[in-house]
Amino acid sequence: MIASGNPRGVDSELMRLSSMQCDGTVTEADCRRLDKLLAEPAALACYMALMEQHATFLRQHRMRKGAAMPPLADDSRPRESGNPASRGLPSGSRRSQEQPVGRGRTAAMVALDGIRVLLGWLSRPETASFLIAGIFLAGVLGLVAIVSPLSGQADRDDAFSAGRLPVAFVSAVHKPAWPGDKPSFHAWQSLRVGEMIELTGGLAEISFVSGAKVVLEGPVRFEATARDGGLLHAGRMTVAVKANEAASAAETSLFTVTTPNAVITDLGTEFGVASAPTGDTLVQVFEGRVRLEAVVGVSAVPQQPLRLVAGHAAGVTADGQLTMRSPASFARFVRSLPKPNPESPSMPFLTRIGWEDAAAERLVHDPFNGTAPLAGSPPVDRSGTSDAAWIAPPQAWDLRAGLLHADSPGSALVPFRPEPGWLYRLTVTLDVVAGGEDWCAIGFRAGADPVADHISDGGFAWSLQRHSTATLGSHVFAGPGTTNKLTEGDRRTGRQTRSVVLDTTGPRWLAHFLLADEPVASYGYPSPPTEISHVGVSVYRTARARIDSLTLERAVKQTPGTRAADGPGRKDGDS
Repeated sequence: MIASGNPRGVDSELMRLSSMQCDGTVTEADCRRLDKLLAEPAALACYMALMEQHATFLRQHRMRKGAAMPPLADDSRPRESGNPASRGLPSGSRRSQEQPVGRGRTAAMVALDGIRVLLGWLSRPETASFLIAGIFLAGVLGLVAIVSPLSGQADRDDAFSAGRLPVAFVSAVHKPAWPGDKPSFHAWQSLRVGEMIELTGGLAEISFVSGAKVVLEGPVRFEATARDGGLLHAGRMTVAVKANEAASAAETSLFTVTTPNAVITDLGTEFGVASAPTGDTLVQVFEGRVRLEAVVGVSAVPQQPLRLVAGHAAGVTADGQLTMRSPASFARFVRSLPKPNPESPSMPFLTRIGWEDAAAERLVHDPFNGTAPLAGSPPVDRSGTSDAAWIAPPQAWDLRAGLLHADSPGSALVPFRPEPGWLYRLTVTLDVVAGGEDWCAIGFRAGADPVADHISDGGFAWSLQRHSTATLGSHVFAGPGTTNKLTEGDRRTGRQTRSVVLDTTGPRWLAHFLLADEPVASYGYPSPPTEISHVGVSVYRTARARIDSLTLERAVKQTPGTRAADGPGRKDGDS
């Protein structure tokens, strides 16, 4: 008989039916009801514990009385009843339980048979000791088999979260630029929880142990937070996770990206995320599905998460509002690192277009040394080249500590008119230190208004650099103004050296745009822009810039492998 008392959490009906089964008073209807109760895992576990307790009590009771346990059933002996469930029961109980064979049999009744057979076998001295030892060993091994993977998994989870094991590694980099120009990581470097990847330019690919691939696009700050997730503090990234049908059907999270105001859960897909300086989070889905949620606490009004599929785009505003967006309103995400082209020439780009530093002549060079307002001062006053005075805003464009501080909108220009037959190269080293998506531009101009910029004053062959490129790149324009937009250019911020090469050696003038001597874009003018009258830099709206130097040079165009010729007018193919 089952011990008295109702263990915590055990239903009284389950206790009653289990006790009746052990006492031999259970009916067919009771067994069917017990079957239904045992469909619940918790009830089944309780039932097995009760049966084990009953078997223990019964054995102890019979051993104290000196009575033998019921013998193990022997198929060679005639059955006492057509119902195996009645074997070993008192005669009165046996009569009440007799049923035709195969009629009304239930799982509970079969379980009772098994228990009684087991009890009979346990009564045999020659088998009991072996069985008990076997059960004990099996129990130990089973416990080890169950606990070891779980404890091993828990140990691994703890090792990841505690930083003892890496959660990801840097699998590739492409033209990286770091804060302070000092490399902060390298390819194949491992990442642990809490470690940060920060780029001011270029690309990095991160491979997580969960199988996710992440592409970071500088400028960006990204922190590894788990083996299947990370925190995008600022910038842009894409995530690709191999689809898993089972996980997708169950909507199991495969990778999670958090930003200051959003949580993006990957359900087996590829998507891009941008965390803008304005506080907005932007999400675009390329394949599969994601779930976008606003961070609790940012918005006073709770909102249902957005479910996004391929082709969808959405955002979370700085105040926590979820909104659907048009993918066309987003800057294009970089989804993979460029693959090296074995057929591309190894010759530097400047050499390929015919520029040779040794043959260059400086027309304008200003290192911006000294202290004074820039307006009205010539570069030669600071050991530079050209005695033409700068045209600049009278205030807030001044020289301090070897830099030109451009702290208001406007332009700094010197006169310049290109002549056919030369290569001209404008090179500026600058850093846009404030202004969000506002910018500082370099290039050629068809006007000399110091309070205007390259948009409003006829800019030609000009490129800009933004303070922040989280949502927009640094555009490149052939001009005039914003006409003939060529590309987003790049997304590098911080101190950069940018160049524009104007090729006037052919019937169609060419403009080449470079960042650190690497090409960004090129353009061929249908007719020469002979209206160019000045060259210089401009600052747009709220941007603020620090400019190290400005240099304008000209050189004779070279055919690769030859030396410079004397004088202008050299064309492609001349020897």
